[in-house]
Amino acid sequence: MQYNIESDKAIMSIMKLKEIRHVIAHTSIGELCLCLRKDEDTYFFTLDAVPVSTEQNEKLMYHLYDIKK
Repeated sequence: MQYNIESDKAIMSIMKLKEIRHVIAHTSIGELCLCLRKDEDTYFFTLDAVPVSTEQNEKLMYHLYDIKK
């Protein structure tokens, strides 16, 4: 599934949220989520609410959404 930063920003504004998370998968070590923080323009992944490494983030973006940095 593709997510749209502008739509997510609008949702955050309407709901007065500081962050939005899309659950990608429930794993054996926690939820893998695609996250966006208020006033930021880049999604990042978390695993069990902890941000993943930059290298893992780039690989996940490529494999899940075909986004290359």
